[in-house]
Amino acid sequence: MALYPHPTKGPGWWLIRISHGRGKPQDNVAFQGTEAEAIAYESELRGVPVENQQQYPRDVIGRFLDWYYLENSPATASAAESSLPRIINRLGNKPLGLYRQSDYTRYKQQRAADGVTRKTVNIELGYWRALLNYARNELQIPVGDLPRLYTKKQTRPPDIQPLTPDETARLLAELHGEKKTIAMLYAYCGLRRDEALNLTRGMIDLDRRLIFVRGKGDKGRIVPIIGQDLLDRLTADCDNKKNNQLLFVSNKKRKPGEPEKPYTNIKKGLKAAAKRAGISKPVHNHMLRHSGATAAIQAGVNLRSLQMILGHSDSRMTERYTHLAAELLTAEGDKLAALHQASAASAAQTSKKRNNVIPLKR
Repeated sequence: MALYPHPTKGPGWWLIRISHGRGKPQDNVAFQGTEAEAIAYESELRGVPVENQQQYPRDVIGRFLDWYYLENSPATASAAESSLPRIINRLGNKPLGLYRQSDYTRYKQQRAADGVTRKTVNIELGYWRALLNYARNELQIPVGDLPRLYTKKQTRPPDIQPLTPDETARLLAELHGEKKTIAMLYAYCGLRRDEALNLTRGMIDLDRRLIFVRGKGDKGRIVPIIGQDLLDRLTADCDNKKNNQLLFVSNKKRKPGEPEKPYTNIKKGLKAAAKRAGISKPVHNHMLRHSGATAAIQAGVNLRSLQMILGHSDSRMTERYTHLAAELLTAEGDKLAALHQASAASAAQTSKKRNNVIPLKR
């Protein structure tokens, strides 16, 4: 069964096509009214309860999240819970059957204006698709169009531009307090954003200089604490904290009795620090992990050890850093070559002037 604007009767008329199976003739039913009324009538013909016709996203989001937490990892469900209210505000809280591709096109344009990547937009609209599918399949509520996502080609990330060790040092020099420690965990230990932000006291072994990380897919790994400065900072952060307490606590206001919450991101702090340090490359949480891994290759860390530190299940993910390190060395070599070329040109010019001098006759 499907609903279309009527091809001949004009505005306000709808054509409902009822299928009776492959190869059998369809029934066509004309209906006059609003689109919402037409959707409700179509659903009556399909046997969907009428009370489900005017269901809004905010009417079903609670039930959806209860189900979503059972079907997905806590991190994925939590991300959906924080994203969906913002998505609804952008799309508008209207009956679920009235959403169209034009709504999603406008959403993509708005997020592009916000500077959000297409990959992130796909993740957000993926949560929305899950909500619509849940409403349709579990609650028998008619829904509108499912959003078309960007293709894999459209979401291909730009080439990684890791920071050099000098740029990393300059960036860290512009950071202070917990944000500096978090950035060091990215750059020195190769922790992912959520791995660093959700560290608890019990994950830090100061005596053996180790961090017990809970990474993607709830997989655990052990990472060494790199450098005395980072060890001293973590020692201070661990002071007087219980094993289950967060190491880094967000300073956002909490309701009375609400538990401590971790930072969700330190991207703004990193961007501001990069600007102060005179770094023009794009700097974000994951870029410091890339930069640290590239520096590790330059320092001679073998690929197998680096793979274990970074928590890559596929060695090919780690091998890409050999290419980044080679490109970085080539770029540094080009700078050195330019310096030598400039020096050679200057020397040649001086020699030419010397040779053009006409000796005085006695």
